[in-house]
Amino acid sequence: MSPPRRRWLAGGALAALLLGVVVPWPITVGGAFTAAAPLELDLKAPEGAVVVQARAAEGTRVAAGAPVLVFRDPDLERRAIGVRRLADSLAALEGAARAVGRTDEARRLEAERAEQEARAASLEVRRQALTLRSPVTAVVLTPRLQELVGRRFPSGAVAVRLGTPDSVELRVVLERAGATLVRPGQPVAVIAYADVSHTLQGRVASVAAAAAGQAGDGQLEARVLVPRTAGAWRAGATGEAKITLRRSNLIGALVWAVRKRVRSDLLL
Repeated sequence: MSPPRRRWLAGGALAALLLGVVVPWPITVGGAFTAAAPLELDLKAPEGAVVVQARAAEGTRVAAGAPVLVFRDPDLERRAIGVRRLADSLAALEGAARAVGRTDEARRLEAERAEQEARAASLEVRRQALTLRSPVTAVVLTPRLQELVGRRFPSGAVAVRLGTPDSVELRVVLERAGATLVRPGQPVAVIAYADVSHTLQGRVASVAAAAAGQAGDGQLEARVLVPRTAGAWRAGATGEAKITLRRSNLIGALVWAVRKRVRSDLLL
């Protein structure tokens, strides 16, 4: 091969390499989806308590993790304060016993203090649970939520109903390669088999284990909310979805594609 031809080939290879580095390309993972009916879920009183505050109103959209109703149980609060004070007193007695060299008594007090601190932590978890929070982004369906203030609910009673009346939930069964890299908030492009003329953009709302028998053991499922409109986006519709994990370049995308095909289990 002549030197000019070698230089031409080397230059072409360098240009291709530079192009692969410069050209942006997304790293994606995909899967088939099935559209589910609009979400409806109930928030239940964790234990017998009185509603003291409503943080949302009928028809408002609440984000995942946002407080909706705040309960109060004075009896639980008194118990928590009493246990906390007892733990603090035992800690003081333990310190005094160690200071004068009473090791056996200090160890006994330490064990009692640890027991009371565990009780205090358990009561604090129960107190925190008195604030009902939305597990997903949804709309408050319960009418006149503010009128619940002052009402006492028994343990397990339905206090608030949430839902997505204006949306359909797409349940995407993820490919194994890269499935564990999917996170809420990542962008998604979906296309329904019933209408392949256009794609719809959305974001991952949540990630969970795939339903039993739907895709086999160990697979994950991404949930995507899309507007409930006529046509393709209705309960029972099927299609394909692509989730963008991150932005890379053309070379990175090629490496990702090879890794998925050669040894996908390394990405789990």
